[in-house]
Amino acid sequence: MSGLAAVTPLAQPVPKALLPFFENLMECADFVAVVLGASKDPNPKVTVALLARGSVRPSFVIKAPMTDAAEAAVLREEKVIKGLWSRFGQLPGIPRVLPSVDFQGRRAMVVSGLQGTPMFTSYHRRRHTTRPKLVAADFTAVQGWLESFQLQTLGPRVPVTIDSGMQEQLENRFRDDELLAPTVEILAKLNTRLGQHSVHQAAVHGDLWCGNVLVAERRISGVVDWELGAGEGNPLRDLGRFAITYALYLDRHTKSSKSVSGHPGLRADGWGAGVRYAVEGDGWFCELFRSFIRSGLVRLGAPNLDWRDVVQAGLLEIVVTADDHAFARQHLELFLELDDSTRKRRS
Repeated sequence: MSGLAAVTPLAQPVPKALLPFFENLMECADFVAVVLGASKDPNPKVTVALLARGSVRPSFVIKAPMTDAAEAAVLREEKVIKGLWSRFGQLPGIPRVLPSVDFQGRRAMVVSGLQGTPMFTSYHRRRHTTRPKLVAADFTAVQGWLESFQLQTLGPRVPVTIDSGMQEQLENRFRDDELLAPTVEILAKLNTRLGQHSVHQAAVHGDLWCGNVLVAERRISGVVDWELGAGEGNPLRDLGRFAITYALYLDRHTKSSKSVSGHPGLRADGWGAGVRYAVEGDGWFCELFRSFIRSGLVRLGAPNLDWRDVVQAGLLEIVVTADDHAFARQHLELFLELDDSTRKRRS
């Protein structure tokens, strides 16, 4: 997951294998090229910012695919962004698509540069996630952006449902996996519960995590990586995705089995500990996590929908959209574990 951002200390020089491409691109302009991200997914892309010399803000950004599947994803993102601009005009923090360029026989997307650094950078600064005020500021900033984005793209009310193709996606990905049958059974029940409520449709980002959110002066200055976006869809997707992914890395800098600083009751006791804690635990972060989802439900017209169902739907969406199979299965295991916990609470 990469972002369009100003140069950060994590920025890397352009790999030697890519130099001819960027040297040719810049031969008529005085730019510096800096790699913002080189994904390690099975279908990787390289995201490079071109900055005018002396500037800290990219003039434009290139997302170059390394495989045919990656090219399809890049073209899908380009289509989503163009569609948003065409349908709604300028929306907060969304780049504009510029003429594409050829990259080793594939089409690379070019977009206007955005100011800011990924929220993930501050997230991993020492003790950031241990401080309630700093974490609350992150959630508040994203909530403000989401509210503006969703209100400007608001559509009709429709029954809540998970993507109708999700069962087929699960079956394709986990055809011989023992976890498939219980997952399909739970999915049917989850859809039944969700279908008792309705929300206003809105445009959707689809992968709203803090690595794709840019911050400048404590405000959301941009949101990038629109491969999973849609001009109209279920806006609960973005609520669940941001909350889940923020909780997921709370124990990243804590040794295995140790208590996580700033979060009483949270221990680094296995993958997904932060999400389990957010759903099942008690503490300031748990309340912040839940109130973020609840406030979104009120805004979108479904105040009585259970926030836990939004989390479960969000986990399943990660299961079917994640490029890395192992990462997807970890979310599937967590989905099943949390469903069992929820059923015990309801019984």
